[in-house]
Order: sequence, then structure tokens, then C-alpha cells
Amino acid sequence: MDRRFIPLIMKILSGFSFFLFSALFLLPALPVSHASELEEFDLGPIRVRNQFPISLRFLNMTPDTPITLPENTYTLSYQMAIGNTFINTRGESGDLDPDKVKSGLEEEDFIIEEIQQPRNGFNMYVDVETYRHSFRIRRGLPFHTEVGLEWALLSFTGGFMDEPIEQVHDLTGVSNAKEDGGFRSKSDRNRFDYYLIRNNRFIFQERKPFAMQIGDPVFTFKWHVYQETTFLPHASLQIAYKYPWDGADKYPRHLISSGRRDFGIYYLFAKSFLKKQWNLYLQGGKTLIDRQEKDFKNFLSHLLFALEYHGTPERSWLIQLTHQSSIFPSHSPPLANTYREFVIDRGLGQPTDVLILGIKQFIFPFIYTFGFAEDINQTRNEIDFLVFFGMERNFKI
Repeated sequence: MDRRFIPLIMKILSGFSFFLFSALFLLPALPVSHASELEEFDLGPIRVRNQFPISLRFLNMTPDTPITLPENTYTLSYQMAIGNTFINTRGESGDLDPDKVKSGLEEEDFIIEEIQQPRNGFNMYVDVETYRHSFRIRRGLPFHTEVGLEWALLSFTGGFMDEPIEQVHDLTGVSNAKEDGGFRSKSDRNRFDYYLIRNNRFIFQERKPFAMQIGDPVFTFKWHVYQETTFLPHASLQIAYKYPWDGADKYPRHLISSGRRDFGIYYLFAKSFLKKQWNLYLQGGKTLIDRQEKDFKNFLSHLLFALEYHGTPERSWLIQLTHQSSIFPSHSPPLANTYREFVIDRGLGQPTDVLILGIKQFIFPFIYTFGFAEDINQTRNEIDFLVFFGMERNFKI
């Protein structure tokens, strides 16, 4: 595919999602004409995983409901998530001006000028828009168990969301020239630049976008341990396993896969209130990363809270908050006590918090999901803004 058409295609798909998302908020509740389908309305958190570009190389916890599918019932689902990330740890100094970025960054661009030594720890210049098309199939098994498989296609481009994000910043009083606005005004819009350096050694140094690359498959197994009662919630255990589909030693595979196996174990709880109109979800656990490089953590901790209002038989609204440890080590050793003030960390090792607002709508025969996610603590180790659209259907064989 000609790369010149990639931004246009992404704009068309994104515009279609925004149109449907806006229309469903304005539509009145649709009449119920397929009660048997509606009885299986998929209550539960919206299944959108962490979309931070570096984290896409590894397994991550995907929000889910503790309730398993009935035996011999299948669910097929598709989701498109578009995320915008801009991180410039040198933004305050203004060293990395647009002309320098266009010509390509090298190790010497991350030198401490005052002492002519490398900056210690991590430095990043990441300007990327990610598109993740995920396909998932789940099947209900005996004894309240369920298995699933997810596979995704990923694209990393310059995108189109930089200008709308900067306009929102202007409307809300956030300066694009300062840290709260990510120093966005000091860079050109809609570029693809992907630089991650540690101790004057590049981990990633890419300027070439790519489209529709196959990610690693993820297998899941879920066991519904306990049914909800008057006082106790649904409870389940889930394990997840990421298998490396191919090696990760060449471009662009090394940007979307670690080339290693990852494993996760998670707990899931759900409790309904007021005739199941309100549903509260709690999910957490650990992801163990089989890392080859020592630049990232070998495990992640996760915690999710979600509240769903099932206001009509055909529609529900959700608010989700996901707390996760950073993929980066918590601390970087100081370069030297004398020059400790020159060590740049920017909170990259701090936990992240992502807020998700979404809606589910049943339009026979599919359940559609729409929404957006926002990094609410701005520690520069998380995606800035995300929009998503999904659809799924249950069926029996």
C-alpha cells in the first residue's frame, strides 16, 4: 500500500467512528425486537487495553467481566483504537527544535552541554499516532470456564490528532508551550518520530511509519469461581499468555513485539445494584514480562475500577479508571552527585492513571462500543488521548 494514503484511510475510519459515537448519544432508546439477543447484553468493562506505544510490545491486562459465556456460546469482536502520544523530555530546554528533529536525532543531541556528558537515565522524543485493530474470539466451556484468543494489526503513523488536541488545550487554558501541554507548540504537527534513549544508548531510533503489521497473539483462560449473591460479588480468575508470532530483531517488528513470551494472572469481581441497573467492577493482578533487554521492568501491577449504568435494555454508560505501574524502572542511578540536577527522569517511573468514558449500544445483531481515554496524571509515560470503536456478536453452534 502506498504510504501516502495511510493518513487519509485513518481519517476516514476515525471520522466514521466519531459520527456513530455522536449519533448514539442523540438517539432515543431503540425498541426491543430481539429479546433473546438482548438477554445476552454484554455487561462489563470496555475491553480496551493499554495503548502506550512502548507497552504495545508486551502483554497487558485487558478489562473484562468475571461472568463467563454459557457452554458452546461464542463471541466474535472487533475493536479499533486510535491513540495519540507526544513526549519530549527535552521540551523545557528547547534543544530539539523542529529543524533538528526533521534531520534526525543522534546520541549527541542528548548530551548535557554544561559538562559534555550523556544525560543519565531515560530520555524520549516520541511523536506517534497508533492504530490498533484487534480481533477476538471467545468460547464458553463446561464448569463456568471460558477461553479466548486475540490478535491485532498495528500501525504507527504521524496521524492527524495533533491539531485538535492543541485546540482543546487552548480552549481549556493549557499552554502547549509548557510541560502541562507537552511542549507541543515547539514541534511540528502530525510527524512520526520515535526516539527512546537510555544512558546515551538508543533503544528505539525510528522515523519511518508503518501500517498493518501483525502483533503477537494473546490466549486467555477464565474460570468463574463464585456466583453473585445478595451480599457477595461475582468472582473469577483469569490467566493470559502472549506468544511471540515472529522475531523482534528487525524493523518494524521490534516496535510492536518484544519477541518473548509474557504471562499474566488477574482477579475479577463484579457486583450489581438496584435491579442490575448499576454494576461495579474491580479487576487487578500482575503481568510478568519475559524481557530480553534490561531497560524495562519484568512485571507490571494493575488495578481497575469501573462503574456501569445499564439505563435501558439496549444501552449502558461506563466510567473506568485504570491504575498501572510504569513500564520503566522506578529510579535511574545518578550520573554524579555534583550534577544530580541534570539527571532527567520526568516521572517516567511513576504509576499511570487512565480515565475511560464509554457507551455500549445494542443494535441487532451487534453490540457496539464507543468512547475515549485520557491520561489524567501526565507523568509522560502514558498515551495522551485515545478514541475507540468496537462491535461484537454472540452466537451458538
